[in-house]
Amino acid sequence: MTARFLAAAAVFALMNAAAVPAYAQAVPQLPPSAVQTRPQAGVPQQVTLQQALDIAVAKSPVLAAARANQRLTQIPVSLARSALFPNISAAASASHSNNAGRTTNGQTIGGGFTSRGLNADLRQLIYDGGKLIAQLHQARANAVAGTETYDRQLQTLAFNVAQAYYTSLQSKSATQLAAQVVHQNEVQEALVRAQLRAGTASRVDLATAQLPTAQARVALVRAQGQEATALAAFANALGLDADVAVAPANTPAANSTSPLVTVLSYDQAVTRALLLRPDYLAAKNGVMAAQYNVQAQRSGLLPTLTANATYGTNSTTVTGTNFRPGSTIGATLNIPIFDQGITRAQTEQAQAQLDLAQSQLDQ
Repeated sequence: MTARFLAAAAVFALMNAAAVPAYAQAVPQLPPSAVQTRPQAGVPQQVTLQQALDIAVAKSPVLAAARANQRLTQIPVSLARSALFPNISAAASASHSNNAGRTTNGQTIGGGFTSRGLNADLRQLIYDGGKLIAQLHQARANAVAGTETYDRQLQTLAFNVAQAYYTSLQSKSATQLAAQVVHQNEVQEALVRAQLRAGTASRVDLATAQLPTAQARVALVRAQGQEATALAAFANALGLDADVAVAPANTPAANSTSPLVTVLSYDQAVTRALLLRPDYLAAKNGVMAAQYNVQAQRSGLLPTLTANATYGTNSTTVTGTNFRPGSTIGATLNIPIFDQGITRAQTEQAQAQLDLAQSQLDQ
């Protein structure tokens, strides 16, 4: 008799468990306003990790600013190189002056006077104590440092995108797990209800079974909130608005990466980092640029030699006619004697910048 009763109770419990509604209908959902998203043109709603990186490179304002800064470091190279070439200029002039004339001994003095001319000027720096070359090397080192800094920012962006990508996948899995826990507790609660109807359980047993279900529902709502937050952070890492409908695609084949096959010692890891880390290479070139800046500032105490030449044709009569050609050629040697301490102050400032760059490299 007891065996029949227990069998009937088990069958009744299974029937009640089968009648439990599906997860989509049974578990609580976040308010629509909390998870409302919108599609954006050109952005798929499910993306692989590579697609996410491509979108971030194209959309991220952080990387756009990094590209602009990288371009700014390239321009001074052209400016510094331009000083190596001669400066050539041409000028055409025409003027007319009119003064009140007077007659003396039958000759008219004063009156109108016209002057016309066409001249070309050439200047070439010959020696400046090495300042120009130092400035050119400084600009090149800064350009390399700018490129390395951009590469590091690109790596940082890729890391942030990948971190947000896998965090979003993790939060989604946590939500699914929380939903399964809710479902299991509901099945257990249904079983206790069946036992209560069969007379083999008390209402205390039912209350005890309802408590884990309520706790699981709270955990599910929290997991849903964390998933919504992770999706918003993922969209933000891509350079999109937080409410854009974009989510990582859980496709292991598309997101898989090659496993590490080499175990490095500490010294090997440091050596590799010093060879491959763009931020270290940028700091190293920053020190080099600061050293050239010190050299350029010190050269302000050295003499400079400049060559110049002019050629032109100018009028020689009061009516602006009878043009005669003329030319000059020469050199100018400038020897600084006292510059009010400006060069010394600029050198000290450059040395302080070098010390700062060296400390950043050490860090």
